[in-house]
Amino acid sequence: MRKLRKEFARFFIWDWKHKNAVLFLITSLLTIYLIYSGKFEIISAKLGDYRYFGGLVAGFFYSFVTTTVLATTTLFYLGKSLNIFLLALIGALGATASDFIMYEFVKEEAGKTIWNFRGRKIKIPRIRNKFLIKISPLIVAILIATPLPDELAMLLFGLEKYETKKFIIYVYILKFIGIFAVVGAGKII
Repeated sequence: MRKLRKEFARFFIWDWKHKNAVLFLITSLLTIYLIYSGKFEIISAKLGDYRYFGGLVAGFFYSFVTTTVLATTTLFYLGKSLNIFLLALIGALGATASDFIMYEFVKEEAGKTIWNFRGRKIKIPRIRNKFLIKISPLIVAILIATPLPDELAMLLFGLEKYETKKFIIYVYILKFIGIFAVVGAGKII
């Protein structure tokens, strides 16, 4: 019984450490399966019934590591049937909302001591390195504008405690550019 408990605990710790990678892999494989089976077009058509609201929801999930592949593919397919400029504006609004949630969480926690899942104290540092402060907007811009997950970008923004108004404008513009490229590709291909 002890051995079973020990194995379970070991698996749980592995699962905890790698859950985002596992969920990303699962959603990526699910997306590939849905595309090649032809079922994604059916789902996209159903989501297309909701038209721009579907783009808002897909935009919201565009920023998270576990759902970025599915959301990007959904936006790609919605771009085939909807106005790409309006879809990018609305999708960027959803993506900015999800990034704002992540940003606020990190900003509030910067400089505080938290407990990790193993019961150890961890202090979340503020960024003090001048080179990293200067280069971080470029890193953040690349992460935000591409369909890559935004967790690292929000971490950098939150640790530097950017002004909220500037953050929202910056993220919205970059998300618009990234989503416009995705839905534009959907219209062309």
